[in-house]
Amino acid sequence: MSFISYAQNFEDVILMRVFKDIDVGFYIDVGANDPEVDSVTKAFYDKGWHGINIEPVQSWFKKLEKGRPKDINLNCAVGNEEDELVLYEIPDTGISTLEKEIADRHSHNGYQIIEHKVQVQTVTNICRNYHTPPIHFLKIDVEGHEKSVLEGIDFSVIRPWVVVVESTLPNTQTEVYQDWEQLVLEADYQFVYFDGLNRFYLATERQELRPAFSTPPNVFDGFVLSGAGNHSFCHKLQQSIADKDEEVRELNTKVSTLEKQSSELKQTNDELSSVLDKSESASQQGNEYFNEILSRNEALVSELAVTKQSLDRLKTEQNDLAQKLNESLSNAHNWFERAKHAESQLENLQSELNEAHKLAHRCWQHATHQDDYIQALHRSTSWRVTAPLRGFKASVIRLLKLPLKLLKNLIRPSVYLGLKWVLNKPELRDWLSSKAKNYSKLHQHLRQFAINRGLVPSPPAGVAESKELRNTAQQSNEITALYQSQGTEPDLLELTPRARQIYSQLKTAVEQQNGSH
Repeated sequence: MSFISYAQNFEDVILMRVFKDIDVGFYIDVGANDPEVDSVTKAFYDKGWHGINIEPVQSWFKKLEKGRPKDINLNCAVGNEEDELVLYEIPDTGISTLEKEIADRHSHNGYQIIEHKVQVQTVTNICRNYHTPPIHFLKIDVEGHEKSVLEGIDFSVIRPWVVVVESTLPNTQTEVYQDWEQLVLEADYQFVYFDGLNRFYLATERQELRPAFSTPPNVFDGFVLSGAGNHSFCHKLQQSIADKDEEVRELNTKVSTLEKQSSELKQTNDELSSVLDKSESASQQGNEYFNEILSRNEALVSELAVTKQSLDRLKTEQNDLAQKLNESLSNAHNWFERAKHAESQLENLQSELNEAHKLAHRCWQHATHQDDYIQALHRSTSWRVTAPLRGFKASVIRLLKLPLKLLKNLIRPSVYLGLKWVLNKPELRDWLSSKAKNYSKLHQHLRQFAINRGLVPSPPAGVAESKELRNTAQQSNEITALYQSQGTEPDLLELTPRARQIYSQLKTAVEQQNGSH
């Protein structure tokens, strides 16, 4: 599209015609209002120009900040001096003003008025602070406050090529430029064009641009209104644009739906492709797995045969172990019965042992009593008096036994030789043994003599003990018979043979002592 295809209004068409050869320029918009609707600078900003936008109403200033990030946007009013004035804001319109008379007229027509104070600066100071020439055009739209704005401009310092000033009362065709035009003309500017709302002034030093103002906008300008203006001749275009916007929204909705469906179809296609790839991969893996299973199956069949053989062998071993277990249980039962029998015998033996302990205790008590009696006897006067007699008797007995011992020592070698000769003659040995048994003590002495001299072997330990026990029992029986013949108490029968012998000797001594008295 050409540069002028984006015209918002007829002011844009004239200015675009004037600056068609300027690629990047600079503008100052005093009373900028909306950055889109009815904006004189919108087409220039879209082409790449930039400038200063001055707007005292806070809501429009915020839109400028958002829509014109490359511009310098100032939230203040403009006048002939630095000051603070009351702004009569009419919300959501472009007719807010600093003039109370105009505000009262709007209020009379039903507009809401909001009063608040704003800072006021001059265009000269603003340019000194933010931009120096060149300035291609200056546009002033301040709802009746134009004279004060022009009074604050030093045109010797600031030389816009074109000055555009709104020259009618707000919302009327009543021209009021007579109040301020002389200020522009005296600054060496020439009036060149009036579009029914704004007056255009061209700097004298830029007269080569004057032919651009010779005719109003026409078909040869090749412009197309953007439809963003509020003028009545834009309404049809705006309605057409609105209809097109609705169609576009519907188409966008359909496109969104189709894109969503396309996305879903693409996702489904991707999923199906993925599933197909996975299926092919799974099929290949399944074949490999099937072959592996076949191999494993063959191996398992072989292993099963081996396992079956092992199982049969284990069953045989199990039967053998079961038979051995039954035998072991039978043996254990037999041992258990024997253990019970042994336990019963042990209990009987324990009972007999307890009785033996009781008997031994009684014997010990009796022996203690007899020992006390003997001690008392030894301490008695009669025992001490008869001591010389007992010593004399013992001496006589030893003298009588002395020849006997000498005789034994003399005949022992002869007995040894005789026994040795007899033992070498079996028939003679048996005959003499049968005869000697009639004399038990003689037989016993001869046998012990032969054993001591090594002529016959010693009897086993058990046999010797049994014989000794029999001899002891025989002695015990003899002593018991003696005690019974002597009227001995029944308790003495429980003493050992040696204790009975000692008791017998003591009793004999006591009787002898009693007889001597």
